[in-house]
Amino acid sequence: MLKNLLIGTAICLGMLSFTQSVNAQDKTKEELNAERDALKTEYKSQDRQERQLKLEELTAKPPKECGLASVDGLATNSKTMLDEQKKINTELPELYKRTIGETIDGVTTVTEKKPTLEELISLSKSIASQVIAVADASKKVGDATNDVKGLNPMKAPSATKSLNYTKDVLTVLGSELQLEGKIVANLIATLKSAGNL
Repeated sequence: MLKNLLIGTAICLGMLSFTQSVNAQDKTKEELNAERDALKTEYKSQDRQERQLKLEELTAKPPKECGLASVDGLATNSKTMLDEQKKINTELPELYKRTIGETIDGVTTVTEKKPTLEELISLSKSIASQVIAVADASKKVGDATNDVKGLNPMKAPSATKSLNYTKDVLTVLGSELQLEGKIVANLIATLKSAGNL
């Protein structure tokens, strides 16, 4: 139960910081660059690399159905969220490169077409939808945990394994979405800054 509360709190904080970042459009180019440098460092951090490995591992090994509807539903939703996260992980570096003129790793590139504000807003909506899906699933974990406790001892291990899978997905996605939301907010602010529209 404490873990659920922590996950929910982290998600709420992520949504708050994402909203604040999107609304902070009055930053100077220097402030945007400094913020972007900090985000690049976080993007390349060991923690994020470990999250990416965990996401790959979770995507490759979804649990089998355990026969408990609440747990199976969460596992199915977790798989859907992982698939959506794959799309975001592919789209974000490309939009970053086209907006900034370099990769997130700092390699300068020549971009023929800057992204439109609509493309960046579409990505931010995908991230926001993911945040909502994670928050919704986090709320359902408590009920599913109670359902698992009511199972006979023969069925409980597979249901527990499936529920732990969902908890792992939610934990990893919560941290990843928070970082990606900040990056997209910075890209939107950069695109809106003088000379970029």
